[in-house]
Amino acid sequence: MPGVGADALRQKGSRASAMSSSFSPTEPGAPAEDPPTLPGATPGEQGFHVSRKSRSGRMRRVLPMTALGMIVANLLIQFAMPMPHGMAELLPTQILFLLVFGYAYWRMTRRLNAPGPALVFGPGGMRVGAALTSRPGAYPWTAIESAELSYATRGYPVLKLVLDPRFVGEDRKYFLGGRKSRPVIALSYFEPGVIEQIAQALRAYLQAAGRWRTAPAALQSEAFEQQTAFEARLGPESFKPWLVLCLIGINVLVYLLMAFSRGGFAPFPSDVLLRWGGNAASEVQRGQWWRLFTAMFVHESVPHILFNMIGLLAFGAMVERFYGWRQTLLIYLVAGLVGNATSLHYGAQHAVSVGASGAIYGVIGAWVAMMYWHRKTLPRTYTRYRLMMVLYVGNSLLQGFSNPHIDHAAHVGGLLSGIVLAGLLSLRTDETRTREQGRSRMLLGGLGGTLAVALLVALAPPAKLDALAAARTESALVRSMDDLRDIGASVQGMQAQIHAGKLTERQAQAPIQGLVLTGLQRAHEDLQRVHLAPNDPRGPMYTDLREIYADMVGLAGIPTVYRNAADTHGEPADPVEALALKQDLDMELKRLKHDAAAARGA
Repeated sequence: MPGVGADALRQKGSRASAMSSSFSPTEPGAPAEDPPTLPGATPGEQGFHVSRKSRSGRMRRVLPMTALGMIVANLLIQFAMPMPHGMAELLPTQILFLLVFGYAYWRMTRRLNAPGPALVFGPGGMRVGAALTSRPGAYPWTAIESAELSYATRGYPVLKLVLDPRFVGEDRKYFLGGRKSRPVIALSYFEPGVIEQIAQALRAYLQAAGRWRTAPAALQSEAFEQQTAFEARLGPESFKPWLVLCLIGINVLVYLLMAFSRGGFAPFPSDVLLRWGGNAASEVQRGQWWRLFTAMFVHESVPHILFNMIGLLAFGAMVERFYGWRQTLLIYLVAGLVGNATSLHYGAQHAVSVGASGAIYGVIGAWVAMMYWHRKTLPRTYTRYRLMMVLYVGNSLLQGFSNPHIDHAAHVGGLLSGIVLAGLLSLRTDETRTREQGRSRMLLGGLGGTLAVALLVALAPPAKLDALAAARTESALVRSMDDLRDIGASVQGMQAQIHAGKLTERQAQAPIQGLVLTGLQRAHEDLQRVHLAPNDPRGPMYTDLREIYADMVGLAGIPTVYRNAADTHGEPADPVEALALKQDLDMELKRLKHDAAAARGA
């Protein structure tokens, strides 16, 4: 960054001289309670400005969309699966999101818009502005015992200072971390090239001030040098995960098309999932291998796709940054296919399996395995948390095993695929290996994944459930229940007209009887299409339902006769048959209650 003008410390006279000499390590001086404030950058000093293109600047641009996405996701969940108390249950969550993201956005905006240079170096000392730390101040060179460029725990660059105890005075710990004698200055608001200029300028000023008289300052830590060189090899384009965003877009688009075709965001039944390409062992064994691919882009509900896409964005962006979009796409597809093929042995045997979780677990496995396979070439800032990541993945898998509705076989298959591919493929930073072996390794990974899928499909046991027949059965049962609800709604409408005086009971009798008879016949026909496996414990219950529907259709089909014009209630034309049907209906209802209890016990 350009330097500006003469020495501000000299222009301040005696106060500047006191800062540069009174706290010299070789001379005694009264300790200061807090670092004094150094004047702003003037001619002769060198100032560095924050940038919206920095790491924090990019993060600030993402925050509003992230907050909006969280709020919209909460609203969609409420819309798809209404809560007992409605929006009142979501209000605290929405407020919390707004407060957290609003504060982070305000803080970043305030620092990025701070006037003047955020960091100033001069012959007498350095000044740190509010854009870089919550405790801005000034430090004379003679008060700095050591300085090191490093990376914080969260992975952003920082400048760590160790101050002379005589300058600090009474040392103390801060509530949110850090010590008064060891200030930490965030550098994530500077562009990478500016950080390198800061390192060179700081080294020059410290040596000119005589802080290191015998040897040059070892300013940059080994971890920082590794990280800086690694970031330079990755290049600025690595921060743009275009592939991951495209995959998220495809998944969301498919889900929206499913929702619009069905007229709502409620969880989709198995017949809809199967129609849109869900994975089922019975259908794959009929030759529909394409379901292993399409099932990766089909999701059952709003929470299902929401959490999958959050995981894909969090881990997929990192994997794409290190492996590039081609290799990341290979990992995603191979892991998804192998995961769905593994599911043919477990989850897809007795249900329709959908979701991108197998592919996402492959991406997660590649990220975790990368820390081990490539630990010699990766900076320590990326590999220091590999044990934590292993524990995280293990805990996630254990939670999946404890939930019978989660297809953990697909997760395990995808995870193992990602681990193997991470060791086979080359990092973008390994230019020699990528140039010489990149295509051949990708080809080998694709062929290996194809062979694994073929073997898993060939060795899968015969399906325990005919998914197509089960889906038709479920659809028929749902239609039957819908028919009953329609009957109830129609009868309630006619009764409302009777209470309003628009119809008499005698006038409404024939329309009501016609509505009930038509609805019951349709419900009975739908129930006849329900076909269960011979050993299904619900079989007796559905037999009872069919008989009940048949008796109800018979009752509704008996005409009603009236003795005279004043008679408003009427009676069955065949009272003997009506009585017999009512008695049969009472017995069948009791038997249904007993069989339903037995089915629940099974």
